Amino acid sequence: MRSALLPATALLLGLAGPALAAPGFATGNVNLRAGPGTNYPQVTVVPAGAQVEIFGCLQGYSWCDVGFGHIRGWVSSNFLQYLYEERRVPLPQYAPQAGVPVVTFQFGNYWRDHYRGRSWYAERDRWGGPPPPRAAFRDPPPPAWRDGPPGRGPEWRDGRADRRAEWRDERRERREEWRQERRERRDDWRDRREDWRDGRGGPDDRGPPGRGRRD
Repeated sequence: MRSALLPATALLLGLAGPALAAPGFATGNVNLRAGPGTNYPQVTVVPAGAQVEIFGCLQGYSWCDVGFGHIRGWVSSNFLQYLYEERRVPLPQYAPQAGVPVVTFQFGNYWRDHYRGRSWYAERDRWGGPPPPRAAFRDPPPPAWRDGPPGRGPEWRDGRADRRAEWRDERRERREEWRQERRERRDDWRDRREDWRDGRGGPDDRGPPGRGRRD
């Protein structure tokens, strides 16, 4: 008769709300976290075999809201046992038939009620704030190098084509001057060679510049 009443009692505990917590036990040293997930801050460590109060679990019984002494937080159900029919049973397998209540996680209210004095409470937007808008990922601000070297803005970038054209013109002019000088030197050397061949240099002429006497 006693065993038959226990499931009904557990169901009544779940319907009554968090005020009537059911006993549970930690199967190993497990982190008590500030929310249902490993990304939430660690509140404390529940040692193996320690008794906790189970206020309810999320849909699917993956994480449970528990109390450990005066501390409140969330523990993975894989590390919890539940007292069912006077014996400890794994919580995930027996939670539905034991009547463990299904609860939701209200970040703002939960943290305000239990973690107001914690050091990471001031950074609560990091865990419970709204995600950044998708546009922030699609349209990042342009990096500084797109506006040119430091201290040079769009005007410097717009004038690069003109500066490049000027540089090409100057290079073309220098090349043409060098070619003209080369042609003049070649013509001058040709004239000297013709004069030497015509005997205009005299009997002691040693030939064009840079050449010795041909004996």
